[in-house]
Amino acid sequence: MFYEVSSANRFEGAQSLLLDDTNTVRALGLESEPIPVTPGTNYSASAMMNIERGVVGLYLLYYNASGVRVGEASAWLETTGGEWKKHGASGLAPTTAAYARILIYSSGAGIGRGYADAVALEEMEIGTFERIGGVVQGIINADSDIGFEDGKHVIYSVFKGRDEVPTVFAVMDALTRDVLRTYPLPGVESAWGVKAATDGRVYIGTHYDGRLYRYTPGTLEFENLGRFGTETHVFSMTAGPDGKMYAGTYPSGKLYVFDPATEDIVDLGVVEAGQRYVRSLAYDAERDALYAGAGGTLSRIYKYSPDGTRKEILGGLIPGGGDTYAFPYGMDFDEDRLFVKFSNGDLLVVKPDDTIDYYDPNGMDIHSGQVAPIPGQPGRALFTLGGQLYAYDSATQSSTLIKQLESTTNFQDGEFIDLGSPDWPGLTFVGMGSYGHVIYYNLETGHAEVAPANYGGAPILIQSIHAGPDNKMYVAGYMSGFASYDPATGEVSESNPLGQIESSVVRGGKLILGAYAGARILEYDPALPFSKTNPRELFNLRGQGQDRPFAMAYDPANDRLAVGTVPNTTSLQGALATYDFATGELNVYENIVPNQSVISLTFKDGLLYAGTTVYGGLGTSGPTETNAKLFVFDPATKRKVFETIPATGRKGVTGLTVGPDGNVWGVAEDYIFKLNPDTRRFDYRAAKLRRYGSSTTWAWAFLHPGEDGNLYGTSRGQFFMVKPETNEYVLLDGSKGNYLNRDAFGSFYFSDSSELWKYTPPGSDREPPVTSAAVDPAEPDGSNGWYQGPATVTLHAADEQSSVTETVYSIDSGSTWSAYTAPVSFGQDGLYTMLYRSVDAKGNREAAKRLELRKDAAAPNIAVEIEPEAVYETSGEITIAVAVSDSASGVEPASVSVSLNGEPIRPGDVIPLYALPVGAHTVSVTASDVAGNSKQEQVVFHTAASPASLLELIDRFLAGGRIDNAGIAESLRAKAHAGSWQALMMEAQALSGKRIHPEAADALLRNAEVLMNRE
Repeated sequence: MFYEVSSANRFEGAQSLLLDDTNTVRALGLESEPIPVTPGTNYSASAMMNIERGVVGLYLLYYNASGVRVGEASAWLETTGGEWKKHGASGLAPTTAAYARILIYSSGAGIGRGYADAVALEEMEIGTFERIGGVVQGIINADSDIGFEDGKHVIYSVFKGRDEVPTVFAVMDALTRDVLRTYPLPGVESAWGVKAATDGRVYIGTHYDGRLYRYTPGTLEFENLGRFGTETHVFSMTAGPDGKMYAGTYPSGKLYVFDPATEDIVDLGVVEAGQRYVRSLAYDAERDALYAGAGGTLSRIYKYSPDGTRKEILGGLIPGGGDTYAFPYGMDFDEDRLFVKFSNGDLLVVKPDDTIDYYDPNGMDIHSGQVAPIPGQPGRALFTLGGQLYAYDSATQSSTLIKQLESTTNFQDGEFIDLGSPDWPGLTFVGMGSYGHVIYYNLETGHAEVAPANYGGAPILIQSIHAGPDNKMYVAGYMSGFASYDPATGEVSESNPLGQIESSVVRGGKLILGAYAGARILEYDPALPFSKTNPRELFNLRGQGQDRPFAMAYDPANDRLAVGTVPNTTSLQGALATYDFATGELNVYENIVPNQSVISLTFKDGLLYAGTTVYGGLGTSGPTETNAKLFVFDPATKRKVFETIPATGRKGVTGLTVGPDGNVWGVAEDYIFKLNPDTRRFDYRAAKLRRYGSSTTWAWAFLHPGEDGNLYGTSRGQFFMVKPETNEYVLLDGSKGNYLNRDAFGSFYFSDSSELWKYTPPGSDREPPVTSAAVDPAEPDGSNGWYQGPATVTLHAADEQSSVTETVYSIDSGSTWSAYTAPVSFGQDGLYTMLYRSVDAKGNREAAKRLELRKDAAAPNIAVEIEPEAVYETSGEITIAVAVSDSASGVEPASVSVSLNGEPIRPGDVIPLYALPVGAHTVSVTASDVAGNSKQEQVVFHTAASPASLLELIDRFLAGGRIDNAGIAESLRAKAHAGSWQALMMEAQALSGKRIHPEAADALLRNAEVLMNRE
């Protein structure tokens, strides 16, 4: 064994390092000189390597100042077939690290031989993390019941919590749906059992802690009564006699009873051996008979009699005796009948003598959890199907639709009650369904509606993350909830109550979704509002016994969809399905890998690469296989053409994707692997991730290629990166990382419980575009910054690192935004605030900028309150009333001027008409607005003299003291009556300034002269 500097084989320069290990006991390695490092910095050690024999490793070793090794990262390379390949190892320098060394190494047991060249150590930049937070919000409740306390009817339920919002038991007003009180349930996920006992007390059976709680109305006491042995779930409850409460559990499939007389939880044993769920319970109070429905892989219903005996009633009652159903999913005893809802919705109605009242697998289904007897209608019971209200009639053994609802929900439990409201006279059915929805149906009026509980809800655990065709990211919640996040705006939509979504692909402008249960494949159009018909179902695999569509891939070249599924609780046999959109042909290949489910898919060159898990449905006893498989399927020939085991003993193959290097990458529990699609050999396999325990796990890991040429992945609490060029593994976050998808701008999204996180790789364009605005003309052509003529705004957006994808503007304070496609003209007068912004190809959104533009082309409006060409008697007076207004820039106050016959006057002045010459007069008003627009308005009116007006002037002047002697006034009147205008004029002229005021004398002279000349 030896090492040397060799010129026999080199990548660059004249020489390389040769390591030749021929010893199977001792190791051989060569370390570099110390290289100073900065603690907390990521480094990448790399080398070009040509391995001729065995495997050779490259190590990045960190040391503290004392020379003690404090950290390391390593990667191994197998025989390269005579080619030089870049190899690397990356790791974070510990806080105590002072320097690093690079080690080329062959292990003690190995006999590696190979060359190393171009060895280097580089700092490795890490991208940025952004916590977006809880995107999916809502109410999740699994069971409910009706009660009465404080003089009103109430609804009892348990609302699921998450993170800072605890799971709570809630008491809610049945009429208003207001939450009256809540009780936190620490450590509780949710509750499938919420039932009131015959004594009015309410019992709650929870999971994953498998406990029993009790609420007592009146005293409002809330108690933890203990656990059901080692069971984790309570899946069903029903009230028995004397305040007793029965409960059915998982995973041992046991029946329990709680007796308030002794305060004990009593184990009544396993209902059906091999069946892990007691999914439903019902009680016949008249006959003291209890019904227990067990299932998982098949259905059994046991009837417990008062004498302690029991018998199974499905055998011989229906074909197959229940073997074709996974569960008796729900049961209720009402109207002297046992109503059974099977796992696929089939309805069975059984008489007390254990004979069939109704059963037709091709007939009526039931979707509500229970039924409700209809008051005054013996033998009739209310239930829901597809959220619509139906009534079963035992007299005719038939069901009829009694009320169709716009908004739908399937109730868990409910009854007809008097709500004490004029809006709901008499008896009204009240039942609570999933997602906090309450259904009402009034017997008297026939009115029905569905309304939500007045409860804020809680963040919902993220179940999957999807990239939409509209560049938005869609996030689905566990059990329920579907919301979008817009990377360009940062906006989060409202959460819609869509069921549990497991997978997706984009086809054109639609998002194809895989939903649990029944492996339903849905088509969602983001351009349309969320509704009963959007998304719509394309097909489902319920008939093939499939339940969870965890895998989905789309081949646009052939317009073909592939779906991989986990079966229902009865089976280990998953399926692969292909769907041709052009023809509608659906092919389902069941059990394509014996006793395994298909959980990961990707297309490459028309072939479908698929990964499996050894786990099947939850109700099964466990895997029968040891190794998960990777197989290749040819949709054209409809055959599996290749199958292999990526890693021995690993239970799942997930995260399949085509990497930036064209290879098929995937994860087998802790192993990351790379399959060459040409040779179908693994060019890389390394155990880098954490393994899992023995519990059922389907979706291990997710992988997506990045725009930077790297591969990014998550694996149950780890977020990592792989460099395909060197196969370097980089742990980016070891504390969180579930699910994964990439947006159209190159950023990645993963979850941590209910929170969505965003990671933007280094080197990505993180700067938004810069948008500028230019106004033409550049300077306002009016005064005070106002435009009088048309103004045009031209926007220009630029981005130094990537292209600008969108520029938008708003002229209504951001209420609506328009795409900028051409200069924007402002021709109408007004004060405009124009907001504008741009988005680049990486989704960076510019903060909105603001442009103020003031436009006023119209001069002020001038109104003179004088009728044009009006004629007024000289004995009267006139008020010069002027109104000046401007709706755009406003009136410049100092610009307003008013004149009468060329002489300035003030607006509002009262003018005595006798003071004006008899004839035409002009009122002129001039005004300007702030923008500089000016206007002049003129109004002409006339004054006229008459004998009557002259007599009125004489009287007015006498009354005002302008004629100081009544005798003179009488003399003047006499002359006016006689028409002696010359004599009147002579008297007025003689007394002017003496007994008659000069102004009054002038007025009399003017009027008399006009009258005289008129004759």
